[in-house]
Amino acid sequence: EDCEYDGGDCCPYNIHQSVLFGDGKCDGGLYNTEGCLYDFGDCDSFNLEYPNCTLDDKSLMSASSTGIILGDGICDGGAYNSKECGFEYGDCEKGQIGGDIVLDGVRSPTENKINFKMWMSADSTKLLVEMQQTNALGEYDLDLATKGKIAGH
Repeated sequence: EDCEYDGGDCCPYNIHQSVLFGDGKCDGGLYNTEGCLYDFGDCDSFNLEYPNCTLDDKSLMSASSTGIILGDGICDGGAYNSKECGFEYGDCEKGQIGGDIVLDGVRSPTENKINFKMWMSADSTKLLVEMQQTNALGEYDLDLATKGKIAGH
């Protein structure tokens, strides 16, 4: 069907004008739709290889601040760590090594609770720990959060 801006078969203007659109990396969500030509062709090979994997807005492969970045060498785990999605487009196919991680000197404003996110590279040579900080009221504080990033190798 031709795009007549009728609310269903067109690529939204903000996506069409985005730097992610047609950048050579497949992005999920509305980018990976027929109306947007499957991210202007970036998702063609992924969709052919993994037809049963539905990419939502959390699966931006080239840029994501809160979601899962597929194909970046870091196994984020979750919904895309499945055979249907190529084990996060190759990020998780080597398996993960379990173990305890001790963050010496880390203190939490609330008892028995420390919030952090952790990522490990697919080859297990890099580890990133992001501690999300809150103020005394338990509210997210951007200034504290940017100071709370720890990277280890």
